[in-house]
Amino acid sequence: MSEQQDKSEPSGASAGSVVEPPIANHYDGRMWVEADRYTELLAKYATLAAETRWIPVTERLPEKPCKVLACGFQKHPVVCSFGWIAPLGHDIPEFRDGGPVRGVTHWMPLPAPPGGGK
Repeated sequence: MSEQQDKSEPSGASAGSVVEPPIANHYDGRMWVEADRYTELLAKYATLAAETRWIPVTERLPEKPCKVLACGFQKHPVVCSFGWIAPLGHDIPEFRDGGPVRGVTHWMPLPAPPGGGK
């Protein structure tokens, strides 16, 4: 058996047979990833997905006045300000872009500027 075959086939494997990877590894569709690294990547993905998802206004609104990316019936995202107005003493949430932005159904926080804002 050649040196190349020794590296590619474990003992007892025949040409064309399927070789199962060690349990500690995971195939992500493109490459083998060590289990610890795979778990770390999944956690980072879950965090990023949560931070960058569109949030329905029926689920929650921003906690404080801020700039957000909003989308709704107009079907294109708009960077606007979110805040609370208080006509007649009642706090009403409002999205504004020079004027009220009507029909907002979803929003998301703006990403951090390049370089971490520094």
